[in-house]
Formats: sequence, C-alpha cells, structure tokens
Amino acid sequence: MSHRIAQRYAEALYETAIAHKKLEEVCSDVKYLKEIYVNSPDFKRFCHMPSLRLETRFKILHDIFASKTSSFTENFLLLLAKKNRLNLLNLICQQFDNFFAEKHNIQKIYIKSSHELPENRIHSISNHMKTKLHKEIVVHFSTDGSLLGGVRIQVNDNVYDNTIKSKLNKLRQTILSTG
Repeated sequence: MSHRIAQRYAEALYETAIAHKKLEEVCSDVKYLKEIYVNSPDFKRFCHMPSLRLETRFKILHDIFASKTSSFTENFLLLLAKKNRLNLLNLICQQFDNFFAEKHNIQKIYIKSSHELPENRIHSISNHMKTKLHKEIVVHFSTDGSLLGGVRIQVNDNVYDNTIKSKLNKLRQTILSTG
C-alpha cells in the first residue's frame, strides 16, 4: 500500500515539476533529500514522528531546507508533513528516480567486481548494455572481494553472474547432486 502511495506522490511531483519547468531543480533536490535521509539518523527519526505538531514540523522543515532546496521542493515537503506522509519520503524519492528514468529512457545497471575495473572495461560493459537494452545507461559500480574474480551485472531483476564465486558454487552443486 505505501509503495503505491509513494509512487503517486513521486509521479505528481514529477508531473508538477515538468508543468512548472522546475524538473532540473527538483531532480537535484531529490538527490539531496535522499542523501539527508540516508546519512542523518535524526532526520530519518523526524520523518517517522507524526506525533509532532504540524507547526513544529513545518518550522523544522523550513529551517533545514529553505536555503538548501528550491521553494518548490520545500512546499512539497510541507505537503507531505501536512498529509502525514514524511515517513514515505525515501520511498517517494526512489520512485521519483524510477519514474524519471522511465520517462527519459534511462536504465540503471549495477556492476560488482572483486576488484576495481579499468574505466574502459566499465565503459565497454555500459556500451554493450546500451546496445542490448536500447536505453541510456547509468552505471553503479562496487567491489566485493568475496566474488574472487569476474563480474556480476544486475539490471532490474536480472542478474548476469560471471564470477568465480558463482562458478564454484555451481560446480559444488553439480558435485553434490551427482555424489
């Protein structure tokens, strides 16, 4: 239920930002809001505290965001506070990003390797996925030493796993099933 509510707020924010020619500002603000939510336990706690008086929530939001976000985004935050939906802020921001990506033909891919990959290798993977998916690609790269070697690429729910760890696991399963 909360996922659908967050999606509606995110779509409304996106459509209203387009209508008011504020999309670039709002995208920047959404990124900032996600960072604050993730990195500030106090702000996260505040978002999940509906018992505060509305005036107090308004003042806190204004004090935090008046100089850091556009008035458009600040008004959106005040609306969320008024409707007791601040607890959905992080989910709304994620849904906004998803909606933006969908509307602009952008696909996020997550590449994980046991070690840092050269930039040309990441670029090569990105170009291959761009050709395969017919979308602009945004790469999120991370390392995980437990993979032992190779790469794992995740696109939505699809995982292309060409790591040594996964090959060893498959070999182990084959040995156990025939033994």
